[in-house]
Parts: sequence; C-alpha cells; structure tokens
Amino acid sequence: MDAIKADAGDLEGIAGLLGYYSCRGVMTPRTREYLEERLREFYVCKRDGRVVGCCALHKVSSELAEVRCFAVKEEFMGEGFGRMLLDACLREAKDAGYRRVFTLTLEGEFFRKNKFTRMSKLKIPLQTFQGQPELNPIKLAGWMTLFLKMLVADSAHELNMESRTFTSPPRHLL
Repeated sequence: MDAIKADAGDLEGIAGLLGYYSCRGVMTPRTREYLEERLREFYVCKRDGRVVGCCALHKVSSELAEVRCFAVKEEFMGEGFGRMLLDACLREAKDAGYRRVFTLTLEGEFFRKNKFTRMSKLKIPLQTFQGQPELNPIKLAGWMTLFLKMLVADSAHELNMESRTFTSPPRHLL
C-alpha cells in the first residue's frame, strides 16, 4: 500500500482527520474551502477505502516547499502510513526541483528520524504566511518547531545552516 494523490472523494476523510487534530489543539484549523482549493497538493493513505492519513506538499518558492497538514489516525500510527506519506511528498519535491522542504510540527521526533533538521522559524520566507493569519510566525513562536530537509546541497553554507529555535519575536516585530 502506498500514499496516493487525493481526489474529491477523499475530501471528507481529510477534513475529518484534520478537524480531529485541530480540535485537540495540535494542528492548525483548516476550512473546507482551504482544503478544496488545495486538494491537488494532498496525498492520502487508505485502509478499507477510508482515509487513515494525509499530508500536503505546498510550493513556497521555486526552491522551497512545505509539508503541511500531516496527520495519521491514532489507531494506525506505527504502521508505516506516516513514512509513506512523507516519502510521497519528498519524491514529488525532488521531481519538481525543490532544493529544500520544511515542516512546522509538534511531532519533531518523526521528522528527526527522517533526516529533517530543527531550524529557526526566522528562516521561513514571509510568503509562507501570506493569506494565512493563523500561521503568523509570531503566534507560532512558542507553539511549533520548524524542521528542514535539504534535497540538494550545493554549498558548505547550506550544509552548515544554523540550528536554533526561535522562542521570542525580535523587539521590532512586537
């Protein structure tokens, strides 16, 4: 079983899964309109025709993409669905020519195990947050952690990027 591109028939399952985690306070809420507009970005894993996991690969720039809306139903955790979803996103990112992929998450250990590096949120391009006030970097400062994965490294600078956590906003942003 592999992760597959989502289609309109998966929308309810994705919305339910993301809504569940949003209500528990561990995920950013997503509207139905948001999901409909971005459905082509999503991958799903299914068991018996039901969505048990999902994630999306969102283009930020020609070199950078974000893995977002990453969720697996609790009863299916540990069965490899998360890895299948992440692998599908990383394959697509490499095929599209992205150099880096990042995610904002509370589940850092999973991404660490998959060779993502913890980074400062100050390194996220501001266009990531445009039109998404719920993802304001100042609001996220103490909530989620940024993890980055290099897909293509072409300089020593990129290989030795700073690894610190943004815990409070700079004074000029207050």
